Amino acid sequence: MAASSVRGAPRSMPPTGGSPARRSAAGSSPGARFRALRRHYTVLETLSEGGNSTVYRAIRCGSTDSASGLGEEVAIKVVAKTGMNEGARVALAREVVVLRQLASESTSLRYNEVLEDSLYVYVVMELMAGGDLLGVLSHARTAFSTPDALRVVRDICTSLAALHDRGIAHRDIKLENVMFADHDRTVVKLIDFGLCHRRRPGGDLLARQPCGTAAYSPPQIVMRVPYVPEEGDSWSVGVVLYALLSRRLPFGSASPADGGHAMEALGRRIVDSSPTLHGGVWDQVPFAVKDLLSALLSKNGSDRPSAREAIEMIDDIVANLAEDDEAGRDADELILGAQAVVQSLTGSRRGTSGRSSGTARRCSR
Repeated sequence: MAASSVRGAPRSMPPTGGSPARRSAAGSSPGARFRALRRHYTVLETLSEGGNSTVYRAIRCGSTDSASGLGEEVAIKVVAKTGMNEGARVALAREVVVLRQLASESTSLRYNEVLEDSLYVYVVMELMAGGDLLGVLSHARTAFSTPDALRVVRDICTSLAALHDRGIAHRDIKLENVMFADHDRTVVKLIDFGLCHRRRPGGDLLARQPCGTAAYSPPQIVMRVPYVPEEGDSWSVGVVLYALLSRRLPFGSASPADGGHAMEALGRRIVDSSPTLHGGVWDQVPFAVKDLLSALLSKNGSDRPSAREAIEMIDDIVANLAEDDEAGRDADELILGAQAVVQSLTGSRRGTSGRSSGTARRCSR
C-alpha cells in the first residue's frame, strides 16, 4: 500500500511569479495598489498564495463599517478581478455567504468585512496565528500523540457539525485547511469555504459536482457518482486523523501536475485499497482509535459516522483512555506499596535477627 509522507510536504504554491493578485498588485501604480484597503489597513506580510488570490497579514489603522477595533491584526484574502472566471466568482461569493452565516459560531473562522475596488475584492477575516496542520506536522519531529490528534479531530468535527446542521458541507477538509487560531495551538478552526455545498431546505440529498483535493477525496468522488457531501467530509476527516497519527497520507498523494497516470493510480488506491493500520507507529495506537479510523474511511459513505457521531466516539475513547491511565496509576501505586511493605518486613526481620544473635553472643560470654 503506497503512502505519502507529509514530512516536508511541498506547500500549495502558485506558478512562478506569484498569484494573479500579487502580480497585479506588483504591476499597478502605488496610488492604485490596494486602493480600497490602504485607507483602513496596513499590509505587513504575505501569508499564503493560491490560484487567483493572496492572503496577507495586516493591521487595522482606520475606521470602517466593521466593529473591530484599531490595531487589530487580521488576515486579508485579496482576490484579483483580472482573469476571474464565473467559477471563481461563485466560489468567492459562496465563501463570504458561509462566513456570514457562521458568524455566531465560536468554533468558526471570524469574518469581519468585504471591501472592493476596481482591481480587487478584499475579504477581511480573523488571523490564524498558530499556522495550519500541514505546516505544524511538516516541521514536527514526530507524529501527534493519540490524545492530541483526537483533540484536533474532535474540534474539526465540532466545526463540521455546525456546518452540517445548516445544510452546508465543507468538501475540502485537508491539513492545509485546518488552522490554529492561537500560538499555543489550543483553538482549531476550518478555513477556505470556496468549495462548500449548500443544500436548500428540501433540496436533493446528493451532490454531483466532483471537487476537493485528490488525496482527501472519497471513493464516490473518484468514481464520479452522486454522493452525500457530509459523508465526504467524514472521509476527509479520516484522512486527516491518519496523517496526524502517522505523518503519512493513507493513500498517497497526486495532483494534475503529476500527470494522468499518477492521478489514476491514486484513485485506484482510494477505491480498492485499505490503509495500513498495523506495524510501526500503529502498534502504539489504541484499537478503539483504529476502529474510528476504519469507520471514517469506510468505502460505503452511509457506514461512516457523522460529525456528531464521531464526536461521541472520540469522547468515549478519551474517557476509556483516562480510565486505563487511572487504573495503571492505581496498579503502580499498589506495586510500590507492596514493595515498601516487603522491604519493611524484610528489614524488620533482619534487625530482629541481628539483635537476637548479639544478645545470645553476649549471654554466652
